[in-house]
Amino acid sequence: MSRHWPTLTLRLTQDVIDQMQESATRNRRSINSEYLSRLESSLFDEPELLLEVKELRKLVDEQKDQLQSMSEQLERLTELLVNLS
Repeated sequence: MSRHWPTLTLRLTQDVIDQMQESATRNRRSINSEYLSRLESSLFDEPELLLEVKELRKLVDEQKDQLQSMSEQLERLTELLVNLS
């Protein structure tokens, strides 16, 4: 039993078509499967990736703040050591 899938017509540049064909070949998919995979990933995967990027940026900012604090502490300790000498 076959499914009836709605048809979508797109106007694409030849460059995009060529790139999608190369990608389909590389991924061992039909060109249609490649288009579908790309569309699905943009709908479903992107929000997760954006969330991960936001979380990573937050972690980087926290690490940056910690490094700044450690650097300031090191400067104070260095000054103390210089003054003790």
